[in-house]
Amino acid sequence: AGPQMLTTIIKVAEKAAEEEEDTVCESAIRIVEVSVEVFPTVFEKIAPALFELYNGDLDSRLKIRLLKVILAAGKNVRGSAAALDFAPELERLATAAGSADQAKFAVRALAAVVPEDDPSVKQVVSKLVAKKALNGSSSRLLATLKALREVATSFPDKFAPHAAKVRTFVIDEVVHADELIRSTDS
Repeated sequence: AGPQMLTTIIKVAEKAAEEEEDTVCESAIRIVEVSVEVFPTVFEKIAPALFELYNGDLDSRLKIRLLKVILAAGKNVRGSAAALDFAPELERLATAAGSADQAKFAVRALAAVVPEDDPSVKQVVSKLVAKKALNGSSSRLLATLKALREVATSFPDKFAPHAAKVRTFVIDEVVHADELIRSTDS
């Protein structure tokens, strides 16, 4: 599974996405994912093509599959230029634009590709614990909570200073709101 072959497979995935052949696109991405799991250093050579595919017109499920490719490369590419190129997009998905599952996998992928002291980690944590994100009426509340769960697991030292705030929010806003809804439904 050399870099040229994987780049060709990525191009097949792009073409399939353009033609709305999601099954073909997903299969091609899965081949790349397995190849990167077995040969993680190949990620460096195919990262630009992956980034281009990621920024293309893919549905949420396929974008999650591409995040799993980054996870497959994991610690073998941590801190590399190719891996760090994904950090701003991972931060955006975790904090502002991704679905709940995209936010979760974005934090996992971020943990795989950047060192814990990378500024993007601090930015993600700060944005996720901000008043705007921890808001019971936020349309991104589920995504925020899933991302925070991954932050707590992947970056416990970065999460620890905010744990009490998150716990209080979950108890006061989420649990009590759920209890209120259940009591009015009865």
